Amino acid sequence: MSKLMKRIELDEDCLQVDSNVARIIKKFFPNQRRRDMIIETKSATNKIVYCDQNTTLMVKIQDENLTEDQIKIMFQASERDEIPSIVGFLDNGYIHNISSLQGLSDSGSLDPDLSLLLAVRIASLHRVLRKVGRACQMEYTEAAQFKIIRLEIEELEIRCSQGRMETIICHNNPQLTNIFFDKHKGRILISGLELAGYNWQGWDIAVILTQIVMRGDQFFTAKGFQSNWIRNYLSEYEKVTPSEIHSARLKTFISQVHICCLVFLLRELLTECNKKEQNEERKNKIYVMYNLYKQIKYNIIGINI
Repeated sequence: MSKLMKRIELDEDCLQVDSNVARIIKKFFPNQRRRDMIIETKSATNKIVYCDQNTTLMVKIQDENLTEDQIKIMFQASERDEIPSIVGFLDNGYIHNISSLQGLSDSGSLDPDLSLLLAVRIASLHRVLRKVGRACQMEYTEAAQFKIIRLEIEELEIRCSQGRMETIICHNNPQLTNIFFDKHKGRILISGLELAGYNWQGWDIAVILTQIVMRGDQFFTAKGFQSNWIRNYLSEYEKVTPSEIHSARLKTFISQVHICCLVFLLRELLTECNKKEQNEERKNKIYVMYNLYKQIKYNIIGINI
């Protein structure tokens, strides 16, 4: 690994207070003063640290220690510019340099051209993960959601008249909070590879599509745009021109993405319904997801070809 990819051990494994975040940053940047840091909490596991005008870091902490395979995957993806540059690893986390990057979750709406860049980036990442997975000798493991709602999945597979879907190494957590736009180089970068592993090929696409639809970005529901988005993904993944993607291949893959959309929504619904605290915001989120699930399942709405 490069010299920047140093790994440190911490006295404490969790980040509950900002002083711990500052202590981590100083391990990597000894000359960085605590009083110059501005720390913003994005989630329980994500902290954004503004060190100075030119340096912004994202500290990601997991509940469990990273495995060697996880570190290899993230390191090699960083070396190939598929994800934001990694400054270094902790026992149970890592630090991205996200200077000059704009988070897609912070954007009011997703630009159509930017969306197509995202489709190409997902395909490129999938190809890199395929190579890295072989190098790491990652073992095939059935994705967790197969076990959680297997009966529902089987019913969906029969209904869509699909055989077994292709399984590849996916990102598995392409939340919009993990997706960044590099405005200087005009490219998309995706963080959060600690959950990378085998899944349906359409899974990452389905997660992104569902989030964008739930955000209400109007251009995305326009006739033909979503199929064009998926065509761009397949073109990059298979290394052919968009015109070489046959309509039968496109339709089959779109059906598989639909199934993944339904599974993703079911998982999210289970998660939200099992939370003890049920406020109005959460109830509204459950209502929106359930209605979207019904609309996709019963072909009230779908991906327009």
